[in-house]
Amino acid sequence: MVRSGKTEDWSYSNENLSFVAPDWVQTWPKESTEIFLSKAPSYYTDKFLKNSDVKQPPSMYARLLEHLGIRYSAFISRNSEYYVSRGKRNCFFLVFCSKVKDYTITSQKKINIESGSVYIIPPKTPIDTSAKRVNAIWFEIENTPYWQGIFGNNIKVKKSQRTQEITQLCKMYIEQLYSSMPDAELILALGKSISKMIALEFSQDTLNNHNIVKKLVDKIKFNLSENWNLEKATKYTNLKKDKLNTEFVKIYGKTFSKYLLEMRMEVVVEELKKGNSLSQTARKVGYFDSHSLALAFKKYFGFSPSKIK
Repeated sequence: MVRSGKTEDWSYSNENLSFVAPDWVQTWPKESTEIFLSKAPSYYTDKFLKNSDVKQPPSMYARLLEHLGIRYSAFISRNSEYYVSRGKRNCFFLVFCSKVKDYTITSQKKINIESGSVYIIPPKTPIDTSAKRVNAIWFEIENTPYWQGIFGNNIKVKKSQRTQEITQLCKMYIEQLYSSMPDAELILALGKSISKMIALEFSQDTLNNHNIVKKLVDKIKFNLSENWNLEKATKYTNLKKDKLNTEFVKIYGKTFSKYLLEMRMEVVVEELKKGNSLSQTARKVGYFDSHSLALAFKKYFGFSPSKIK
């Protein structure tokens, strides 16, 4: 993977172009095309741009997406094997894949990408990408609180629900961008629609997870006597442990285990105030006996249950 500190250096051969930049390594096979919705990144040097099939919009309209947090974006077409190694860039990297062949991304593990998929790489995450063929739209998006809320902090790969809409909007955007008489107002409106469509692609995941967590909490409230723990909760929700904790922090400001403990302790206080014994209460809130509950209670509140009147 990419290591920082390398100087930009393009090399040429009869088969392809390749370059090494401080946080980017890429091969450029023959018959590759890239049509930008934005200006091209700085590592696309003038020398390279003259020797490749890359199109950039007029400078007057090249930065219109930046106010939406989109640094760079382009349609790409690679018809033979290529490789990209992306370093710890402080931005999100989003790719909608229309058609791909033998497409993989590798960070801590290798993930296969299928046609019709979309994936997001969070900021400061090195990633290697390779494929034998790909047609896609990619976006480099600012690491802002708004986009953090949309994308989260983990690598996500899923079947896209909106690739067709995104593709159509981007094509309309490009048609205006490269036309002899661009309509600036229409370009701005299309840019906003592209940004909104990206957010909708991932907001549905957030809404679904939110509903799943709410159902889990309701389930626990009515079945608090069961032996709930993080492992049992992940089986019920079909969410991974890290993801479940992330969703709990988003909604309740604390991890699942801390939320569960708080819920139990609140019920314990209510039961003790009603005059119920610690032994009676223990089983109601999922503890084996009064001794284990007393220890947990004192650790949580800093005083023993006997202080509750």
